[in-house]
Amino acid sequence: MRNPLLKAAGITAAAVLSCQAWTIAQNPGDNARNAADQAGQAARGAADRAGQAVHDNANMPGSIVNDLQKPGDMSPKEVDQHFIMDAAQGNMAEVAIGKVAQQKATNPQLKQFAQMLVQDHTAANEQLRQIAQQAGVQWPGQLNEVHQAMVSALEKKNGTEFDRHFLYGMVADHVKDRLQYRDAIAMTQNAQLKQYAQQTDEKIGQHLRHAEALAGADEAITAGAHIRGSGNAPQQ
Repeated sequence: MRNPLLKAAGITAAAVLSCQAWTIAQNPGDNARNAADQAGQAARGAADRAGQAVHDNANMPGSIVNDLQKPGDMSPKEVDQHFIMDAAQGNMAEVAIGKVAQQKATNPQLKQFAQMLVQDHTAANEQLRQIAQQAGVQWPGQLNEVHQAMVSALEKKNGTEFDRHFLYGMVADHVKDRLQYRDAIAMTQNAQLKQYAQQTDEKIGQHLRHAEALAGADEAITAGAHIRGSGNAPQQ
């Protein structure tokens, strides 16, 4: 059975945010600063749309809308299951993308960043797998369609085009991840899962800042500046 929240993420945050991120590199602008501007603005805008999309049921099946708009209707176990599956997929994708970048990136700094992604997200998934086992959540055996398509598309790029797609894709992916993890921190009742989400969210924030710095986004409008909750988490 397909995870309804995962499927919805493919329609909203993953589809909108990731697709825009992987295509923005095709239009880098007149210089590196303009390229960084474009990446930061695209990621920020897509993150905002991902947050709003959960309130728009125009193009979503009813069952998905109910899950997204009424998280209180889900049991605590279902909330945890959705997050574990999504987070596991995200970690697996980051590892796969990082391995590709270790081989194909032309910039040594990007290769180092890719190595960090592989190490950190491998460790995160090892920790998450133990939590999933204790919670009785089945572990995903492979990447889903959305993430596999992202990896496959990146594998087809070469040279500086690869570098741009990888870097801006990582900015956008980590913005999306922070939205997801902040919801989980607010919603889960599982102490171990909450601790995992808090620790990993900090690591994701480090990755995001690193990617922004590599893109020169410290002098542009950064994607992380306007991150907010996706709308699922209860208001404080």
